[in-house]
Amino acid sequence: MNRELINTLAKDNDKWRNVALKICGDYDTAQDLVQEMYIKFSKDTYDNYTEVSDYLVALVIRNEYMRGLKKKYNPDDTLKEFRIQDDFDLVDEVSNFEIDDSNIVYVNRFRELPMRQQELILESYDFSVREIAERHNINYRYVHRQIIAGIKEVLREDFDKYVNSNLKYKKI
Repeated sequence: MNRELINTLAKDNDKWRNVALKICGDYDTAQDLVQEMYIKFSKDTYDNYTEVSDYLVALVIRNEYMRGLKKKYNPDDTLKEFRIQDDFDLVDEVSNFEIDDSNIVYVNRFRELPMRQQELILESYDFSVREIAERHNINYRYVHRQIIAGIKEVLREDFDKYVNSNLKYKKI
């Protein structure tokens, strides 16, 4: 067991707990992940280390979290691979819906928006502006401005009707 490495890591215990909390979103689980991280670094594999990078610590915490998810959702180990699909295509997901001819112009305008604005607008259906800002670590006013600007660009002349409706975003 490498006491020197464990003592070095323990000095930043709050930082590791915050990293774990950002990964899992639950305080109790974050505590468990940090404990698992200490156990992992106390193994013989890390005997020659006196320090490790923050990246490696975060990677160990993330891997422990993923291992826990795999055990939780696949207790009998029937799933042999755990992959995250990178090539998600929004067009394929919504292609089974028929778009009314009067709304095609809005869809085309939406597709012309910068990708960042598209992402923020789509996320605004599920999360508040503050939650989006916290998730991406950006200013919430920036998120709000980008969403409003994107909606204005998509709706153009119909924006005033939208603002006067009972929907979420209002003109400021």
